[in-house]
Amino acid sequence: MVTIKNSEWKREDCYFDRVQGELVIRHLMENNIRGDVLDIACGDGLLTKALSESQYVTSIYGVDNSKDAIITAKKRKYSCPVTFYSSSFEKFSLKRKFDSVLAINILEHVNDHIYFLKKLKSFLKKDSKAYIYVPNADSLHVLLAVEMGVIPNKYHLNQWQKDFVGHTIHYDIHLFSSHIKASGLVIVDIGSIIFKPFSNPQMDFLLSSGNWGERCKGNREIRGWALSRENFYNGLYSLGKKNDIKKYGSTLYAICAL
Repeated sequence: MVTIKNSEWKREDCYFDRVQGELVIRHLMENNIRGDVLDIACGDGLLTKALSESQYVTSIYGVDNSKDAIITAKKRKYSCPVTFYSSSFEKFSLKRKFDSVLAINILEHVNDHIYFLKKLKSFLKKDSKAYIYVPNADSLHVLLAVEMGVIPNKYHLNQWQKDFVGHTIHYDIHLFSSHIKASGLVIVDIGSIIFKPFSNPQMDFLLSSGNWGERCKGNREIRGWALSRENFYNGLYSLGKKNDIKKYGSTLYAICAL
């Protein structure tokens, strides 16, 4: 059964999580998300809105277990037809299939991961794609925490992650691919994106500092890389694509088909 743990986490609790969300959208756009889209665990509609602005997206159906999130999502303005459902994915039923099915940062919240993936698979058309994203246990910031002795191993979930955020698992690429294959989905592409050297609270602290572009005064050699936050985000994204670094991205992705 697809039981999703309750979570007290909200997007606004973490600034850098919003940044990562925008970079995931960029990755989706680069990988030809198109047509009628099913967005599983759509949340407050922030990412749904960005998706709706793509010329290749025809319509979006969003489903989320949080009634409050759906109320917020319905208040946004979208650039294509959008329909929302307040329901757990476990109980969600719709007699149609989709060109693109999204599961962005939700698989790590469920108890029966393979059942979830099998149900996701049931909404795919023959020639459609599923886009699945989860946090990466091999992210540099996680490996750094292991070396510092903060956590015992890369798969460890602390009390905040388990009880507040609602995570049930921490995937590396091998465990991730094994669950996908066990569900019967075929992996078209798999990897990681977004180089993140520090934890979200540390990144938020860094990004809240005033020592950025305002101190550079147009000189690229003053303060080195600290030209602007936008340049920083673009750097994290492009660095995460480099062959010798990309396994350490903060987010795993898998593009799957039937």
